[in-house]
Amino acid sequence: MAQLLGLPMAARRSLGCRGLAGSPRSAGPISGGLPSTPGSSSYDVCVVGGGVIGSAVGYFLSERLGRSSRVAVVERDPTYQYASFARSNSCIRQQYTTPASVLMMQFAVDFLRRAPEVLACDANPSPDISFKERGYLFLGQEEHRETMQLLNRVQRGLGADVDLLDSQEVAKRFPWLNTEDLALGSFGNTSEGWFNPDGFATALRKKAQSQG
Repeated sequence: MAQLLGLPMAARRSLGCRGLAGSPRSAGPISGGLPSTPGSSSYDVCVVGGGVIGSAVGYFLSERLGRSSRVAVVERDPTYQYASFARSNSCIRQQYTTPASVLMMQFAVDFLRRAPEVLACDANPSPDISFKERGYLFLGQEEHRETMQLLNRVQRGLGADVDLLDSQEVAKRFPWLNTEDLALGSFGNTSEGWFNPDGFATALRKKAQSQG
């Protein structure tokens, strides 16, 4: 059993939590409507923050543990009007500087591609994820050349579809750019772009709720 709650600070402090296992539950659309009354006086897991990260934690816990534990996902702003994810461009890329970050983004991209099917449920049969793979372009001057070449080797070595372009190639692909002082461009051909943050967060919560 689990709940997503819209609670003031004092109520969140008094909510008893124990253990480190559980299964979450989502509630309502992003526009609000979160319940303010806990369904239990204690939970196995309390997730503080019901935005896209808290909702994702709720979803993956519910997928792994089902209905075996009690989880509360607590959010102080049930309207989400001040939530950072709702104000984000929600861009995603694999062009990072560490292998761990590249691999995490590859997992995220794979999940986003499958999300309309994986997150579908009776309460939300057609999740609006709107993942657009339109690429991501980084530009560098001569002093950035060595670093960009090193990062390109790391990213491509992990399977990222990233091209390193000289200034002539950048000008050809993007003729509206001023490439006068440009040395290199790094462009992600696939697995980079943006998505609908509201639709994604809503889909995570509703699917978690449907899983108990």
